[in-house]
Amino acid sequence: MPASQPPEVTEWQKPLQEGKPIEALRRDTRGAAREVFDMFRIESILQAPVLIDGKLLGQGSVDDCHAERSLALVEKEAATVPADMIGAAITPKNHLENLSNASSIDFRQKRSRRAWSMSRTM
Repeated sequence: MPASQPPEVTEWQKPLQEGKPIEALRRDTRGAAREVFDMFRIESILQAPVLIDGKLLGQGSVDDCHAERSLALVEKEAATVPADMIGAAITPKNHLENLSNASSIDFRQKRSRRAWSMSRTM
């Protein structure tokens, strides 16, 4: 996470850092989170963490831009299942890269944060 994030964004992301999804309604947001909801006209959202070896790599989200509502189980799975699959698919590759570069004294690996979203358009 960038060091310049507003404190409320860092607080918002704590569940993701712990491997837990975030489900929120627009009316429950404040500060920087509300600004993002307003910018993208989000009414309801579920964010699922993509974890690599227990560390947050990114997130996937499903949102509703038409109504504040609790998302259905199938919508929750639309975010959590792909997030889990992406994390599981990347983990073995990272372990192989680490093994192949184990002899390198100065080995550093950078990861870019990735996210996807799926918006309801009906």
